[in-house]
Amino acid sequence: MIGLSAGSTRVLSGLPRTIAALRRVARHPVLVLVGGPAVGGEAAVARRIGADGAARDAGHAVALAELHLAGQTPVRAMATTA
Repeated sequence: MIGLSAGSTRVLSGLPRTIAALRRVARHPVLVLVGGPAVGGEAAVARRIGADGAARDAGHAVALAELHLAGQTPVRAMATTA
């Protein structure tokens, strides 16, 4: 499980490449959650850049991760309302 934060659109623009590289080198499937001001907790932004979910803040990211680990939320269904 990896969490990434994008504080600006400049950082956000580099995340698709970063996420793809992380997935290539991971030994097992990896859950990628994104957040930060440039993401705004929007699941559509997460999908666009290749992440599995978006969180509006750190607490929300933890809640999404816990739901995923408990098998309660399909990864691609993660949105801003957990």
